[in-house]
Amino acid sequence: MKPAILYPVGGGGMWLANLIHSLHSHEFNIIPSLLNFHDKRWSKTSLINFWHFPNNNAGPTIEPHNHNSFCSLKSQFVSFINSYVKRWPYYDPFKNLTAIDQFFYLTNDARWRMGKDPMFNNLYLNCISLDTDNLFLNPVEFACQLFNSLDQFEIACANNTDFVLQSVDNFKATCKPLDHYGNIHSTGWQAWCHALTLEHNIPVDVNIRNNFNGFVEFVNHNNEQFKNITQAQFLIQV
Repeated sequence: MKPAILYPVGGGGMWLANLIHSLHSHEFNIIPSLLNFHDKRWSKTSLINFWHFPNNNAGPTIEPHNHNSFCSLKSQFVSFINSYVKRWPYYDPFKNLTAIDQFFYLTNDARWRMGKDPMFNNLYLNCISLDTDNLFLNPVEFACQLFNSLDQFEIACANNTDFVLQSVDNFKATCKPLDHYGNIHSTGWQAWCHALTLEHNIPVDVNIRNNFNGFVEFVNHNNEQFKNITQAQFLIQV
């Protein structure tokens, strides 16, 4: 059975699949920094299954502690913004929602990432073998984790740390969290702040569905608080 790596949407799984292909094939090409790394022109390893969960393709093999994850908690604001920019606008079920329902969809996505959801904890945070925080805080340590994981999977690869570091920089060039952090005109930030109100029991004195502009005013009035909570718990820049 192939090893499985789970990663949350926006976490860079397709970038990682390409990186592992390059290390295994000794084809050290930095692919162009486009919006994301899903383009079929870029080869991805076939030696590992990369999955989100829930995912119908994962089947019954995806259970807690029966896989590895490419994830972390502090980088979830970056991953959330990545998913908002890179994934959801091109995802049919999301595109077909009304604007207000897209907002609530994003709120649920943000809450899921904030460390209190049992499924997220069991499937992702409790099974980390590749810590995405290290992409931004300690890329050399990330390279060591990657080489160790590939050794455990018995996948031969070039331990080319310099290439990994170049690839990490290439991935980070596609991450733009500061374009949205504190930006009250960003639906991603608005939804993230709504999730913070729910997770931190911050009262909202407006019916969001009926008065969304009133909620935007509420975010604007409390923006420093939301920024401070986010900066204290999550990475906000890359």
